[in-house]
This record gives sequence, C-alpha cells and structure tokens, in this order.
Amino acid sequence: MTPSDDEGETFPDAISDYVFYDKDDDPVSFSMLPVQWNENESSSANSGPIFLRGGVDNGLRKFYQQVKAWKYDMSITTPKISVLSKDNHWIRLEKPRKSYKNLIRTILISVHCLCFLKSKPEASEKSLWNHLSKIFSSYDINPSDSDLIDHIGFIREAVKRDETLAKCKFLAAFLDNPRKRKSHTEDAGTATKPSFIVDDMNWETQDDDIISNQTEDSESDEDDQFDSVCAICDEGGSLTCCDGECFRSFHATPDSEEAQDSMCESLGLTYKELEGLRHRQYKCENCKYSLHQCFVCAKLGSSDKSSNTEVCNT
Repeated sequence: MTPSDDEGETFPDAISDYVFYDKDDDPVSFSMLPVQWNENESSSANSGPIFLRGGVDNGLRKFYQQVKAWKYDMSITTPKISVLSKDNHWIRLEKPRKSYKNLIRTILISVHCLCFLKSKPEASEKSLWNHLSKIFSSYDINPSDSDLIDHIGFIREAVKRDETLAKCKFLAAFLDNPRKRKSHTEDAGTATKPSFIVDDMNWETQDDDIISNQTEDSESDEDDQFDSVCAICDEGGSLTCCDGECFRSFHATPDSEEAQDSMCESLGLTYKELEGLRHRQYKCENCKYSLHQCFVCAKLGSSDKSSNTEVCNT
C-alpha cells in the first residue's frame, strides 16, 4: 500500500481503528519508534520505516502515512499518546483496531503505570495493580511486572526526566530489582478485591442483628480502630466502616469523587442506601457470616472462635 503524499491532504488531529506496519506490511508496535521526550530530544531506534493506518472523521476517511516518533502526555488522568508523521504533524491515537490491541498491550500498560504514579507517587503496589487491572479488564491476561520489564528502558528514561516519578518508591524498587513474576491477581489467588460472601445484598432489609442505635460519642471514640483506606482500592477519603471484627473501611458508592478518582468498585451503594446507614451499624458480609479471607492462602475460612474450622491450614 502506498502512503498518501498529496500536498493538499489535511492531517487529522486523531485517528482510530489504527494499526502500525513495517516496510513488509507486518503489524508492529508503535513502541519501536523513537520516543520524542521534548522538542529537542528523542530516543534512538533502529526499526526502519513504520507506517500508520486507520480511520479518521468517524471512519469516513482512511489514512495511511509514515510516522517517525511517538510521545505521551500525562497531564491528564488518562494518558494521551500521539505519533509524529514524516511531515511533522502530531496525530493522537484513540482506539486501536481490535485485532491489534494485544500487540501494543505492554506499552499501553507501561504508559498507564507511569501516568497513575505521576498523579499518585505514594500509591501502594496493590493500588497500582488494582488500577491497571481495571483499565485492562477487557484483556485475557492481567497486568504484571512482566509487562513493565518489556519496556524497562523506556520507564527508566521516563523516571530520569520526571522529578515526581523519581520520588516514587514503587518505581525505585522496580528499577533496582526488576523481576518477572505472576500477575497481581494471580499472586493474590482468585480475588482482586476482598471476597464478600454475598454480592447481591439487600441493604433495605438487612438482619436486625446488625442494626442498632449509635451515638456520636461512640463514633468518635471508635474511629481510630478502623482502617484509614478502602479495603477494595487501598485509597482514602470518605469511608464507610465495618462494625464487625475486621474493622475494614470501604468506599460506599461508585459515584463518590474518591471512588471515581481511584476507579474503585466500592460497595456499590446508591446515595439513598448510604443515607440509610447513617443511623445503623454496618457489617460486611464476611463479618456477618464469620468467614474471612486468609492473608496467607487467600482462601475463605471460619473466623468464629466456636468453630473448629481454621481460616488457614498452611
């Protein structure tokens, strides 16, 4: 296929349903292109010519052009990736062609990792992998260190150029001792969040044994006992505390600002249901049924002292 070289051709601002090809018309990742770090500096690459093909104007027009570099913008919540045409026009990448997604999966994970840690350099490793797992939930394989290792040179250069990333403890530890290992969800067993026994809870008709009057004094005295971060996403903010024995805290509704910022699945309550909890105690389903997840084996087991079943047999 011959690239469009018409002098009067209008270059698009963005392109979707895109694929990158080498000179032999084989699909390749755009990460083979040099990274344009700034106006005067780009990384080196020995990839040979690479071409971009896709649709513009909502797919009404086809575009095919040689490109020579790529860059990313992390000033917003979701990173923006663009490529530079041979005629020095920047083109923003939107949705890739479905059959092409797996080929660029690792570089997209790496860029999203940097973007998340740029905004939250003190975030825990668990919080990072939870975030990436949600972003890439449509893929069969969960994000892991292995994906970052595939682009460790790119990540190392990005950290050198960014003061915030340079202070990130996760990146410092990762670059000091990179290692391939199982995905975060595999390391934690089958659970990517705390295992609740019943997901379809009816919050309007919970058992009477978890409902009692609660005074303002008792609330303030017991606040220090509860976790200060959400047990699902590991982030703070406005939290609903479990009055059972686990003392965990949760984002109650997915519509809250904190839950949206951390992309937390939350307890899934509506604001009406949340309002109903203001005058009653709340117990998570684990505490209600005295079944909790073991920190060692990640399996559920009885936490009832009167039970003969142990939480973990290891």
